[in-house]
Amino acid sequence: MESLVVLIGGLYVVYGLFSQRLQRSWVTGPIIFTTAGLLAGSVGLGLFTAPIESGVIGHIAEVTLAMVLFGDAARTDLTSLRHPQLAVRSLALGLPLVMALGTLVAWFILGDATWLIAGLIAVIVAPTDAALGKAVIDNESVPGPTRETLNVESGLNDGLAAPIFAVMLAAALGDDPPSLAGQLAIDVGLGLVIGVTVGAITLWGIRWADRHDWTTGEWERIVALATALLCWAGAEAVGSNGFIAAFTAGLVWARLSKRYARDLTDFLEAEGQLVSLWVWFTFGALLVGPLLSELTWRVVMFAVISLLVVRPLAFVVASAFMKVRWPTVAFIGWFGPRGLASIVFGIEAIEALNGPDRTIVASTVTLTVLLSVFLHGVTAKPLADLYSRASPTDEQASAHQD
Repeated sequence: MESLVVLIGGLYVVYGLFSQRLQRSWVTGPIIFTTAGLLAGSVGLGLFTAPIESGVIGHIAEVTLAMVLFGDAARTDLTSLRHPQLAVRSLALGLPLVMALGTLVAWFILGDATWLIAGLIAVIVAPTDAALGKAVIDNESVPGPTRETLNVESGLNDGLAAPIFAVMLAAALGDDPPSLAGQLAIDVGLGLVIGVTVGAITLWGIRWADRHDWTTGEWERIVALATALLCWAGAEAVGSNGFIAAFTAGLVWARLSKRYARDLTDFLEAEGQLVSLWVWFTFGALLVGPLLSELTWRVVMFAVISLLVVRPLAFVVASAFMKVRWPTVAFIGWFGPRGLASIVFGIEAIEALNGPDRTIVASTVTLTVLLSVFLHGVTAKPLADLYSRASPTDEQASAHQD
């Protein structure tokens, strides 16, 4: 245990000392910590081994995702979405297309996978991760509307995918699947209500306490963290979707008070990065390591096609007839990195399934996320620079053309 703590502590120190320089390179935090986890896991030094079925890793990943979503939403400027229909189309049309095309690809390539397992895999790897795309979202040379479209899409698509995942997993297990319409209403509708209510109350509380000089800056920042956790846990406790609730609360903060949203979520962003890097370390140790002994050409082919073909093609179809410039279509279509949401859904499926179904889900999801970490991490900065140069001057104000 002491050796593991030394390794993790040393990683955080080194990464922190060189973080600004690393942000200007293709080497990202998830790449570093995933690689370190692989080296520390069972196929490496054997410093960190634990059963994935314990549930601990899954819960940590869920809490981390809620924190990241709240922070991303609180920093989102929806006014820059001058053409919000692109984000709407990406969620309402692009996301279902990714799931449908992914199901066809999985069923055709994976061979032994049933339609239900193929659909389950497609749903798990459909959501995108804003944290993995931070090199793009935080790059001010990329037009604001493009960055905000990616941020809003990645913030909402995992919440929208959650009820579909629940239905598919129940069907794969042979249980009576809940009504998709009813599950969507509970997850999305109730999640929105909880997010708006909790977000507005906590923000009002901070402003009131600040006016009366009853609180301190340190505890105001902790309230931001507690708000994300309250929304996630409260929604999950009543059977709704905690990720939608956390993201919605962040949007409430961004809309009602930009000062508090930006100042207080800086702390939340730092805490979120601290925990998310630990998730990537455990991902490398507990999932990537065992994957190496289960790789087949079918799994590799599915992961490659899922990243290089399915998501870009779905976005091309979703943005059709919108007069969107082709560089914007290509850029947004490519930057759909898979990350925390896929890990959370994947761990839940791995814990529930048995036999060959468990193996195929674990290997395909893990490899898809692993390839995404490296491919999207390596290409983020150079493609963002290329896209910003390809965008004409008027596109710096709006990434889309009327």
